[in-house]
Amino acid sequence: MRELVSALEARGLFALHVSQREDGSWFAILETEQQYSAPEPNIADFVTAIESLPETQREQWLGCSQREFNIGYQSGPGAEPQGHTISSVLLARAVSVQASLALTVYPSGERA
Repeated sequence: MRELVSALEARGLFALHVSQREDGSWFAILETEQQYSAPEPNIADFVTAIESLPETQREQWLGCSQREFNIGYQSGPGAEPQGHTISSVLLARAVSVQASLALTVYPSGERA
């Protein structure tokens, strides 16, 4: 896993968290070095990094049990609506690297 994470970091991503679980499996959370206000360019940077991996690290990527691009949104009372489109071209590229797309809505912590 560390080889894969290092290869992705060399391609403009950085690891927020990398750890080995009790069962021996690895877990990693990565983000793009460049942050954008919409998810499409962030996901595009991820896909580009994965597409450019050498064969050994590409096989490690494909061997991961979960490969997910997770888009997070902050929500709560008074939050502004947000809508973002992920183009069909980028969705096809994400499918080609066998990645899933997820959405997470984080509560603001405010209670009505």
